[in-house]
Amino acid sequence: KVSLRTNIAALHSSMSRDSVVDTATVPQTWTAAFESYLNASSISYPSSNTEYDGLVKDYIASAFGEGYAPFVSWDQSDVQASRYTYFMRASTRKDSLTQGAAVASVEQVLLDYPELDGFVTGWSFAIDATLAQLKTMLTYSFLSAAVVVGLVTLSIILHPGATVMIMVVILMIDVELFGVMYFFGIHFDYSSLLTLVIAVGLSVDYCAHVTEHFISANHGSRIERVHQAMGAIGGSVTSGALSTAFGLLPLFFADSKTFFNFFILLESMVLVGLCNGMIFIPIILSCIGPRLPTKTEISQLLRRGRFFPLLPMINPDVMDYELLPFNDKDNEDNDAMKTEEGKEDEIQFDAAFEMTIKLLDFVKEKEAI
Repeated sequence: KVSLRTNIAALHSSMSRDSVVDTATVPQTWTAAFESYLNASSISYPSSNTEYDGLVKDYIASAFGEGYAPFVSWDQSDVQASRYTYFMRASTRKDSLTQGAAVASVEQVLLDYPELDGFVTGWSFAIDATLAQLKTMLTYSFLSAAVVVGLVTLSIILHPGATVMIMVVILMIDVELFGVMYFFGIHFDYSSLLTLVIAVGLSVDYCAHVTEHFISANHGSRIERVHQAMGAIGGSVTSGALSTAFGLLPLFFADSKTFFNFFILLESMVLVGLCNGMIFIPIILSCIGPRLPTKTEISQLLRRGRFFPLLPMINPDVMDYELLPFNDKDNEDNDAMKTEEGKEDEIQFDAAFEMTIKLLDFVKEKEAI
């Protein structure tokens, strides 16, 4: 305790100079007041911890030091800990990011004195310390949600390229929501963080359905397939978005600013997601959407036993492809030239083709049920 005298004085000096601390209201620390009391009483500064504890106890019990009693923590007759109070500038309360930066600044000053084993606390610091982690929380939450949504989307669409395109559009929607926050003056806080993470899961609705129907359309050009997809699912997606938008309207009349901001962000998410899903996604699909494989490519995939690239195109209602790559005459002419390896490939191809036909029959039966 005696040896920490210099460190405590240096910490107080550093805190007083910190830009986030209100220097006009920096109070005198109890340790400085204690030293003034010793000097006024012509008492030498204690040279041992036992003497130090005794003098502090006498000081706190006197009329000079009784006001500092709440700042000293005792363990029987030993001083175990003490508290020093500082006030933050009003400008540090501007928004969550400013509050978080203020907390980080004060904590950094304290980290410069590890021998004091101190920590920052206070009635507002519990909230501010959490706000300081908002950016980190958003990063981890967004990435976690994106990975889960991406895997689920891939399992439904079964097309890696289309899944990546959908995830890019979802990222765009979240960036657009940041623009909405700036336009309406909404601060980055708990409710906005929650909405931004929710947007990852809800926005996929407006993108995945159109893309999935586009991929399932197994005939026609890209533009024709977009027309098929929009005709099949566009109305349902739009109806779902509008029903969600109307369902959120009661929040518009909420007295709480938090609920009103929540309404603004959710409503914006629905409208922005609908615009991206019904306008941007179809344009992208009509320009660079996944193309249909040729008959030759289908034959090669079946020969290699690679069914995954063909699964998105399985549509039991429309089957336009002639899946057999060779006719009987071609096979008869080539029988004499086939090696053992070639015959093995043919057997594997026949097995793969048979499995594909069974898979298509199974899908048709399910559709009929």
